[in-house]
Amino acid sequence: MTNPTGPLFFPAESPTRKSVIGKAGGHYNVFKTNDTESAWTFLHEVFGTPPEAGELNFVLFSTSGVHGSYTVLEDIEESLTKYGETAPDGEDCPDGFCFPELTFLLVQPRIVSMTYGNVRVTLERVEWLKKLRESSRNAVQGIGF
Repeated sequence: MTNPTGPLFFPAESPTRKSVIGKAGGHYNVFKTNDTESAWTFLHEVFGTPPEAGELNFVLFSTSGVHGSYTVLEDIEESLTKYGETAPDGEDCPDGFCFPELTFLLVQPRIVSMTYGNVRVTLERVEWLKKLRESSRNAVQGIGF
């Protein structure tokens, strides 16, 4: 079983993410993942298998902002099932097609740190991501009680 709180400290730069404010160390910092595949690797490093969030590390999905979209996991799953990972040739994004990227925000409240990015979603990854979302929801509900 993985540690439900995950790692608390991260270097300022790694193969999966880097500080967007140029600050060294994990405290009082904001990070961006390098790309959708490094985001997948990073989330696995933090939350393990099965994914388990806790009060020290949890994730929010579909956060949009300047780094992504509000598209939810179920819409991406439905699109992948119907269309696969790319829009059909010769068509501009048909109804119900979603790019298979899910926006996320990893929050580490005790060290005042966040990591944001977009993770590539495949049908094989959907259940893991749903479990991470549920685990994160449970973690957030327990903070401060």
